[in-house]
Amino acid sequence: MFVIKILFEELIENAIQYCDKPQPCVKINYKELLNIHQFSVKDNGIGIKEEYKERIFVIFQRLHAQTDYEGTGIGLAICHKIMQRMGGKIWVDSEYGNGSTFFFTFPKPMGISNKVIES
Repeated sequence: MFVIKILFEELIENAIQYCDKPQPCVKINYKELLNIHQFSVKDNGIGIKEEYKERIFVIFQRLHAQTDYEGTGIGLAICHKIMQRMGGKIWVDSEYGNGSTFFFTFPKPMGISNKVIES
C-alpha cells in the first residue's frame, strides 16, 4: 500500500532529523492482533514533551524554530489523516530527551485469520 510507505518514510525521516545523538537509531516493530495491524517506529531522538504530544499531529504546528530544525509542520498531520482515512489511529509515546515511539494501527480486512503474531 502506497499510503503505508508514506507513513514509514515520514516517521523514519523525522526520527533521523530530530536526533541529537551522534548515531541515529530507528527500530520498527509489528504486531498482528485480533482485528488490527499494529506498527511502531522507535527512535533515540530528542523526544517530545507531554504537553505537545497531540499538537504534533495538527497541520503547520511546529515545536521548534525553522533555524533549529527544517520542516513545514505537515508531515505528522498527513500521517494522522492517512490513519483516519484507513479507520486506524496514530499516537506517540515519548520521553523528552530520550526519544519517541510512534504507534499506528489499522483494521484488518474482513475474512483475515484471527491468529496473534508478535515479532
